[in-house]
Amino acid sequence: MPKETATIIHVHTLFTNLLRPRSALIVPFDGQTVVLGTKGYLYDLPRLIGGGIEPDETPLAGAVREFKEETDQTTPLKPLCTIPIHAIAKDGQTADLTVYCFTTPMAPEYTAHDDLLGTVMLPLEELQAVAEKMALLPDQWMDGYNGRFNWQDWGALYSLVHKQVYRALTRQSAYGKTIVDEG
Repeated sequence: MPKETATIIHVHTLFTNLLRPRSALIVPFDGQTVVLGTKGYLYDLPRLIGGGIEPDETPLAGAVREFKEETDQTTPLKPLCTIPIHAIAKDGQTADLTVYCFTTPMAPEYTAHDDLLGTVMLPLEELQAVAEKMALLPDQWMDGYNGRFNWQDWGALYSLVHKQVYRALTRQSAYGKTIVDEG
């Protein structure tokens, strides 16, 4: 059963990113500009940097590890927001995922490592545009390295996350606060 505050998304099928109970995403941010990563997918929209949190890790430890793996940087991270998601597949299967988002100060440059192919710097407003493009990905199936998935499902998940991060960064910029659920 989803938490009361979880956002519900409907998908064709559950896929790897939805089956991770916890993920950590990191956004380098200087108040006006964000850094996103590219991974060379078919629809190579830039996306937040990060990945799954291991069962024995705290969200912060998972975020530190993921950021180091993907950018080769160790930098202080600050909690930004927590996004609980309840996914419902067409066959009735469900999955609950919590995405922990962090910010970090902007570095002069980033070196891509692990499965990250590169990074792009974008004005904060462009993060909203990226989320909108994700929401429009087609109903197209793909065999990924972790199994079969649908681009529309991927877009539904990551559009939601990028929109929430945009809202949190906008509030943080406007009020100098962070919005955190330690849950």
